Amino acid sequence: MNQYPLNIPGIAKGKFPIGAYCSPQPKKELNGTEYPSKVTYEHYKMLADLGVTVVYGHAEAIGGANEKYAFEALKLCEEVGMQYLVRDLIAEEYVSLGHREYKDWRKLTEGERTELDERFRQRIRKYKGYKAFAGISFFDEPGTDSFEGIAAAKRVFKSECPDKLFYVNLMPNNTGAKQLQYGACQIGVPNSTDENLKEERGNGARYVYLLQKYKEIVQPDLISYDSYPYVSLGGVESVIHIALYELLQICAWAEREYGIPYWPFMQVGGMWEGSLDTRIPDYAEMNLYVNAALAYGAKGIQLFPTCFPNDWLEDQIADAGVIDRYGKKTKFYYYLKTILPQVQACGDILQESKLEKLIVSGAYCGLLPSEEELKKIPWNETIYRGKLSECKNIEAKEWKELRKTEATSQFLIGCFDRAGESVFYAVNNSVITAANLKLEFDGEYEFTLIHRGKKEVRTGKELYLQRISAGEGVLILLKKTGGK
Repeated sequence: MNQYPLNIPGIAKGKFPIGAYCSPQPKKELNGTEYPSKVTYEHYKMLADLGVTVVYGHAEAIGGANEKYAFEALKLCEEVGMQYLVRDLIAEEYVSLGHREYKDWRKLTEGERTELDERFRQRIRKYKGYKAFAGISFFDEPGTDSFEGIAAAKRVFKSECPDKLFYVNLMPNNTGAKQLQYGACQIGVPNSTDENLKEERGNGARYVYLLQKYKEIVQPDLISYDSYPYVSLGGVESVIHIALYELLQICAWAEREYGIPYWPFMQVGGMWEGSLDTRIPDYAEMNLYVNAALAYGAKGIQLFPTCFPNDWLEDQIADAGVIDRYGKKTKFYYYLKTILPQVQACGDILQESKLEKLIVSGAYCGLLPSEEELKKIPWNETIYRGKLSECKNIEAKEWKELRKTEATSQFLIGCFDRAGESVFYAVNNSVITAANLKLEFDGEYEFTLIHRGKKEVRTGKELYLQRISAGEGVLILLKKTGGK
C-alpha cells in the first residue's frame, strides 16, 4: 500500500488537484456567428482565480487544426500558475479497434507498432519541455479492449516523461456492455463478448472487474471517471442517481486495495448532448457532489465541462460550464467560487489521510414522492432513496474515538487516519434542507473544524454541528486534551 500523501506524477505538491475539462476554447465561426477565442490570459486567469490547478487540452489538440493553441495554452498556464495536460490526437491510433478510421492496434505488425511508437515519441518531444506541462490527457472513455494499446502508449510516454501524468478518463458503471468493452462513441461494433461486462452481473461487479483489468494491464497513475448523477426521471426533479455514491464507494475500495488515487468529475450544468434528463444542478447539488467526493477520500476533483466546448455550439439547450460560449462567467462559476475554498482549505489534510470507514447517520431527506409513486418510474432502481449498499444506513456507528452520532437529516461521515490521528469529514447529504449533527466521543478533545474554508477550534466530549447547509461539508481534526 502506498504511503500518504499519494504521489501523482506531474501534479504539483501542496495543492489539492482541481481539474478543468474542457479548456478555454479557440475561436470558431458557425452558421454566421463568430465565437471569440478564449485562449487568452483573461480566461486562463479566470480559471486560476476560481481555484483550478490543472487544465486539460480539448479543442486545441496536437495533430489537429488548432494545434498552435495548445502551445499558447501551455504558456498561459505558466503565466497564471496552473498546470496543463496536453491532448494529442495520436491516441486514436493506440485505442483503435478498427471500427473507425484507423487500423485495429491489436492487429498491427511489430514494425507498424514500432513506427507508431516513434511518431508518438517525436510528438512528445515537441511539448514536454514547457514549464506548465504536467502530462498528457491521453483518452476519454475507452473500452477494456483498448487497454493493451493504452498500456503500450503509456510505456512510450513514460520513457520520455517518467515524472509526468499519463491521464485516461473512464466511463461510469451504469454503462452498457458494448460501451464498456469497445469504448464510447464507437460505431458499428458487435455485441459484447466479455461475460464479465454483461448487465445482469450488476453495475458494481462489472465495474470492479473493469478496474481490476485496468490496474493489471495499464498500471494507471490514477483512476478518473465521469458520472453525472443529477437527473430527472419520471418528471421528478429531485432525483439523485445512485451512481454518485456507488462509484465513490467502488473507487474508494480500489484505492484501499491497490493504492491508486482517484478523481471523480463534478457535474457543471446539464441538458447537454440531447440528454434532457440530465438536469441543471443548483448550488446545493454541486456542493454535495464536491463534498461527498471528499468524504469518500477522493484525492482530486474534476469539473465537466469547465468551459463550454466548441463541439456543443449548435446545442441551444445545454446550460453548462463556468465560462460560456462567448467567454463570460456563468452562474456555475459563482457557485464554485463559494464551494471551492472549502476544498482548498482541507486539501493538504485530506491528501495526507487514508479513508478507513464511512458512517451514515440520520434519515435521508430528498423531497421524493412516495415509494408507491417511485416504483412507477422507469429505471426507478437507480434513484437514491437514502440507503448505501456498503453502509446499510445504520444510524449510529463507532470508529476509534467516535462513539455515537445523531442527525436531523442524513449525514455521510468519512473516517480517516492521518499518520495515526483521526480526521472526520461530515457532509449534509440532503440538497434541500439544512441539518444538525451531534458527535459523541470517548473523552475530552480539542476539535479543529474547517467549514466554508474557515477554521474554528472547540473543546469537549461532544461536538454539535448546527445548521449545516444542504450539501455542505465540515472537516474535523481531533487532538486529545483530557482523560476518559
